[in-house]
Amino acid sequence: MHNFKRGDYVMAVAYKFSPPKYEYGRDVDGYGRKICTDHMVKLEGDSRWRRVYCTCFSNSGTHWIVVNGVEFIIPENLQELVDKH
Repeated sequence: MHNFKRGDYVMAVAYKFSPPKYEYGRDVDGYGRKICTDHMVKLEGDSRWRRVYCTCFSNSGTHWIVVNGVEFIIPENLQELVDKH
C-alpha cells in the first residue's frame, strides 16, 4: 500500500467531521500526547477514513494519523481541507 516511514509527512486529500464516541487523551488542562479529534482524513490512494490525533503540550499542536500501527504527521493542509468542508 504505502511506503512511508514513521514520522514522514502524508498529504490528506479528503476530510470529514466525525466526532468520536468517546473523547480521550486530554488532561484537565487540555494537553496530551494522543488527543482524539473530531477530524477524519483520507489519504491519496487509500479508501479508509483515518482518525486524526493531536499532540499538544503548549499553545500549538501537531496533527497525525496512524496507518498500520505507524504514526504519520499531517502537514498544514489539514486546515485547508477543514475550510473547504
